[in-house]
Amino acid sequence: MKKVILIACTFLFIISCKNKTQNQPAGNNENTDTLKHSDSFNGVFGGTTPCADCPGIYTIVNFSPDSSFTEYLNYLERNSHFRDSGRWIQKDSIITVTVGKESLRYFKILNDSTVSMLDGEGKPIEGDLAKHFILVRKDTLLKP
Repeated sequence: MKKVILIACTFLFIISCKNKTQNQPAGNNENTDTLKHSDSFNGVFGGTTPCADCPGIYTIVNFSPDSSFTEYLNYLERNSHFRDSGRWIQKDSIITVTVGKESLRYFKILNDSTVSMLDGEGKPIEGDLAKHFILVRKDTLLKP
């Protein structure tokens, strides 16, 4: 059980902002005219993201038209799953999700059918695993 918690914390660390006082990415200035809520983008996206000690994490994210966000994580070959929720805003192609009071997650809209998870600073994930952080549009919200 401790391993699962450690893995979940590691995953959330990768996609969460370490400190609210850190520099925010260009896509997170709430005082600009280009911030949008769900009037131009919404949907359900999913895929299998990397996991340190399991075959992967089946990830489903839902960007609802009312600006609510839901994330479902299911650790493959484990009896472990998590659900989180928050609010999202869009600036240009960057989606900023607020979960709780200070936890931020970032996504980049690649096209109408794919989004890419970004790191905790709102920057693209690089390296050999980068392609595994791309989530594809789903027809329905199927919990993993």
